[in-house]
Amino acid sequence: MTAPRPRLGFLGTGWIGRHRLAGIAASGLAEIVAIVDPSPDCALEALALAPGAAILSSPESLLDAGLDGLVIATPSALHADQAIAALERGTAVFCQKPLGRNAPETWRVVEAARAANRLLAVDFSYRHTIAARTLAALVESGALGDIFAADLTFHNAYGPDKAWFHDRAQSGGGCVIDLGVHLVDLALWLTGFPAVERVTARTFAKGQPLDENPQAVEDYALAQLDLATGAAVRLACSWNLDAGQDALIEATFHGTRGGASLRNVGGSFYDFELVRLSGTAAERIVAPPDDWGARAAVAWVRQLADNPGFDPEAVRAAEVADVLDRIYAAAALAAAPGRFAEDGPGAPCPADLCECPEPSAAPASACQSQEDQPMADAVNTDETSELIASNKVEGTSVFDTDGERLGSIMNFMVDKRSGTAEYAVMQFGGFLGIGADYYPIPWSMLTYSTDQGGYVVDLDKDMLEDAPRYSDESNEPAYDEGYNQQVYSYYGVTY
Repeated sequence: MTAPRPRLGFLGTGWIGRHRLAGIAASGLAEIVAIVDPSPDCALEALALAPGAAILSSPESLLDAGLDGLVIATPSALHADQAIAALERGTAVFCQKPLGRNAPETWRVVEAARAANRLLAVDFSYRHTIAARTLAALVESGALGDIFAADLTFHNAYGPDKAWFHDRAQSGGGCVIDLGVHLVDLALWLTGFPAVERVTARTFAKGQPLDENPQAVEDYALAQLDLATGAAVRLACSWNLDAGQDALIEATFHGTRGGASLRNVGGSFYDFELVRLSGTAAERIVAPPDDWGARAAVAWVRQLADNPGFDPEAVRAAEVADVLDRIYAAAALAAAPGRFAEDGPGAPCPADLCECPEPSAAPASACQSQEDQPMADAVNTDETSELIASNKVEGTSVFDTDGERLGSIMNFMVDKRSGTAEYAVMQFGGFLGIGADYYPIPWSMLTYSTDQGGYVVDLDKDMLEDAPRYSDESNEPAYDEGYNQQVYSYYGVTY
């Protein structure tokens, strides 16, 4: 007796979503039953690819459709909440990259998948090219000897045209989290995911070194990863670069017995070759065409049909996110006057990022940066009894006193003069981040719960119905004296 095919829904059917839908539909491995997209035109184009599906009006109805799996292809700010909501309903998830806008957000999704015992995968599609698979086989077999260096590049002569890509709060960053995520994944996947001991980085925006402006995103980035194997990995990525062609994509690995280079052909985003390097000789061993775009999605469907349970491979997405956070942190240090541009064991670090009694006098070995501590001690490097790092706040879940999840923290507002956090801006309402409003809540009302892994506030949804709020950045309040008194008075907090 033939097992029933997995029932799939698609949340977001822009170009990428439709492409993955078309690939899965062509495979015949799944039944596509439901589609949700805020654009009627996109939904209708998707329906043409899966005529048996229903166009549903809301994400709520999508998760009520009895799905085995959900494919998410929406703006990055929505990925984590959408994935967690689906996983908590017992629905497996295939999500576009990045899974989260930062490492803490990504880890929360992975842990939700583990708790629900449901399959979670991220669309790291370049792993599935024939060129990358062949390169992986060369590395694993030892044909290249010991890998000691790698250079990976992704320059896009165009860059994204959606405004949210250029808003750090919505995207998590610029070209690093958009394109560099693929480079980090390929570098670690092809070398067996060794520990990354040190990261150095520089980022630029419109040709100028990027400062610590939290609103800006990078359009050019360079980074070096020093791996525990002894190998050095160099990364470069960009948007809108004068590259002389549409795209320049390359992953070259050098070993003690030779090298190999995965390259795009003629500036194409889709056609790749693999060239074996030996001295002055270059032998092409893989050539296009290769219809690889939806291969990762189809592989997820095949695995879902075989076993819908949690796959520890999902942890790799969080490990990639950890490295991306380290790249951003190293770049921020490089941009700040008087700071060093590296992390890792023995790296000098400023007083505000490590525990050195006298940074100017302490030897390097006495100073441990945020990335030096083992996982079990992570709370000691980004959270103390009195302080918490900003990247542990943004995106953190918020619960009421009964343990019901209300939403998540989008950001927090800090007094420029005192440095005191005055408000947490909560994303509440809507569903899966769609149609949500933003509620400034006095910071003093929040209590962090280690048991919940998030903040607890003595509120309920009824009280939020008439609370001060705004719907998007275009009508964000001025946070002047009058508004502050209004907010504090509503919640019964002394201003």
